[in-house]
Amino acid sequence: MTSYSIDGSVYIFPFYEYVENRTKVVKYLSTIKKLKKLLLDDQPKHFRYYVFKDDIKLIKKNGKFDLATIHINKFDENELEIPFDMRDVLNQYKKTLGQLRNRLIPENEDRIQDYIVFEKWFDINDVNFKLVPSLPDNIRMNIQNKVLEKNLRKHITMIAILNKYVYENSDQHGIILGDTIDIKDIRVTANFDIDMATGSYENKEGKVINYVRKIKNLPTKNIQIKDQVVKFHTLGMLVEKGNQYQDWKKVLSDAKTAFTKHVIFGTEVETSIFQYINFVNSQREYFPNQIDRWLKKLPDILHSNLKTLNDFLVAIKVSLIKTENQIPKGYREHFHCNENCEFINFCSSNIRIFGANCVDETQNSKRNLFVKKDRTRKNAENEIAEYNLHLRVNNTDCKHELWFLNMRIYFRWIPPKKIEIGWIGRHLYLPCKPKDYEPGNALCKNCPRKEDPDFTEEDRYNRYIAQWEKPKTDPNSANPEKDEHD
Repeated sequence: MTSYSIDGSVYIFPFYEYVENRTKVVKYLSTIKKLKKLLLDDQPKHFRYYVFKDDIKLIKKNGKFDLATIHINKFDENELEIPFDMRDVLNQYKKTLGQLRNRLIPENEDRIQDYIVFEKWFDINDVNFKLVPSLPDNIRMNIQNKVLEKNLRKHITMIAILNKYVYENSDQHGIILGDTIDIKDIRVTANFDIDMATGSYENKEGKVINYVRKIKNLPTKNIQIKDQVVKFHTLGMLVEKGNQYQDWKKVLSDAKTAFTKHVIFGTEVETSIFQYINFVNSQREYFPNQIDRWLKKLPDILHSNLKTLNDFLVAIKVSLIKTENQIPKGYREHFHCNENCEFINFCSSNIRIFGANCVDETQNSKRNLFVKKDRTRKNAENEIAEYNLHLRVNNTDCKHELWFLNMRIYFRWIPPKKIEIGWIGRHLYLPCKPKDYEPGNALCKNCPRKEDPDFTEEDRYNRYIAQWEKPKTDPNSANPEKDEHD
């Protein structure tokens, strides 16, 4: 999945020490519009976007985005070029900036940041330079802020090493700079160490084991890169990034051809997508706009996630052969990775580095008979197989009115270097967690999975499956496949 990291120079301190004229303000307002469209309105899922932790710290330190601190009386109304009231415009954008700030710095802190903050997603704490990379003069002149300039050097370096050592190409991850910077890429030369995040788990004897989180193939000490390309993009390009696909069937057909060396598909995949889309369409009368937007974006989102699985297997230098090990107690599957990882068949941390939100089921869930039943599907040879690893294509809380838009891609490893997808569609069955139950929520009250003394777990499982009507007709075929699990 192509990734783009938005440098803070795009939206922080755009006016240096003072506001010179109306033109600069109008340009900044245009930037904020684009940022709002990306982070608040569209929230696209067919590519990945990040902001940087040290830029967020700058916002925290200064309390607000720059525009929110501008005094309206600094503007001479006679010099304004566009005939509308400047006060109303600034008030409008103060509100928008407040919304953006809440998105970037939520009150409950980490949940959103886990997904959009670069350092949290990649577990990279910091870069310690021995030789600092240089920046072209036209970039430095556009930024005009020493802190942001220092941050940018660090940002391009982190992207450069991912492109060099992990992705092995310069197209996988680029950086977003201001629309006025007329440059396509920069060649990074630097010498540095990487400070990775740390973690811990409890081994079988109950001893706490501390470890440093790592990314496969990525060195962390005395790294030297020379002329490594980092491509620059504009915020406008990101916001206007259009759709490549209009039909999910075309996506699946292309993937079966293009990714056949590393990605194969079980016999229930198409049926599972039919089921999902038919159910989503059945809710159209209640949520027409939301469903139209989602289904329009779905083919590209599906393609980008399938491509991520393929790209991971093409690039990663690891043999996926150890199937007998189980992850120890307390060992968080998608964070633990180290260079000699022995849990690769239960690990999703490497796939996450390629942009997809990938996790495994917990050991407790895997022991549940009905969780296992719903994840047991027909493989490519029409034989039974179990699929627990999955990509979170779309995450929607079960208590949300659009809960049915929740979408997953379930898959399994086939050693040494292949992935088989068994299901694409609805979230497969999991028991309701007591902490998630809200008695006052109508969806919780009527949820087929809620614990109820009048129903066994088998009843709850059957009720959950029953709410997803089996597709009676394929819009393009008179003979749809049967789903024997429904």
